[in-house]
Amino acid sequence: MVVDFNIKGNVAWIAINRPKFHNAINTEVVEGLAKYLKLCESREVKAVVLKGKGKSFCSGADLIEFKRFVERGGLEYYSRIFHDEVIKRIRNLEKAVIVEAKGYVFGAGLSLLLAADYAIAAENTIFSSGFARIGLSPNTGSSFFFPRLVGLKKAFELMSTAKQFNAFEALNLGIVNEVVNEKSVENRVEEVAKFYAMMPSKVIGYIKQLLNVSLSNKIDEHLLLEEKLILDTAKSKEFLERLEKMIDKIKG
Repeated sequence: MVVDFNIKGNVAWIAINRPKFHNAINTEVVEGLAKYLKLCESREVKAVVLKGKGKSFCSGADLIEFKRFVERGGLEYYSRIFHDEVIKRIRNLEKAVIVEAKGYVFGAGLSLLLAADYAIAAENTIFSSGFARIGLSPNTGSSFFFPRLVGLKKAFELMSTAKQFNAFEALNLGIVNEVVNEKSVENRVEEVAKFYAMMPSKVIGYIKQLLNVSLSNKIDEHLLLEEKLILDTAKSKEFLERLEKMIDKIKG
C-alpha cells in the first residue's frame, strides 16, 4: 500500500508510504489520498492528519512517472484527481486537516500542506515550490494558496525561483503554524489533532467555508453568509451545552 489509513479514536491518520522515494507522489498515491479523504467525510472522523512515512512528508511528484506522462499521456488524469478529489476535498471537509511536516516538503507535497488547515513542522524540514526548477508551471493548487498566505510578490519569488527555505522561514511566512523539535513533531501533531477532534464539527466546517470564500466574496454577501451560519450554529445542541457550561463558570 502506497497510502496507509487508520482511525485512532476519532482522528483519521493518512500516511504516504513511499519512504524510499521520500514519499514522491505518483498516480497510485493520488488515488489513495482521494479514496481515504473521501472516507474522512464519515461522522466518525472528527480530525484528519496527513503525514509521510520515513524521513520526509513528501518530496513532490514522482519524476519517473512524469517522464512517462510526456511519452504516453496521463498527466491530465493525475492532475484532475489531485485537484478535484484531494485539494478540493481537503478544503471542503467539515473538520480540521493537519499536516505533519518533516524532511522534504516540495512541489505537490507543499501544495498539500498549503491546502491543509494546520501545519506543524519539524526543525529539519526543507520547503520548495519546486515546479519552475524542472521547467513546469505551478500545479496542484499552489498558485492559489501561496498568494493568499504570503502575498503576491513573495508568492512570485517562491514559485519563480523554486528556492528552498527552512521551517522557521515557513513559520514567519505563515505557511506553517508551529515548528518543533524533530523528535517531538509526531506527539505535537497528535495533541493538535485531539484538540480539533473535540471541537464542534459544524463550527470547524463553517469556519473553513467562510475562509474559502473570504477573498472572493463582496463584503455584503460575506456578512450575509456569516449571519446565516451563526444563526444555524446558535440552534445547535452543542452550542447550548457549551453555553450552559460557560454560564455556570461565570456564576462560580
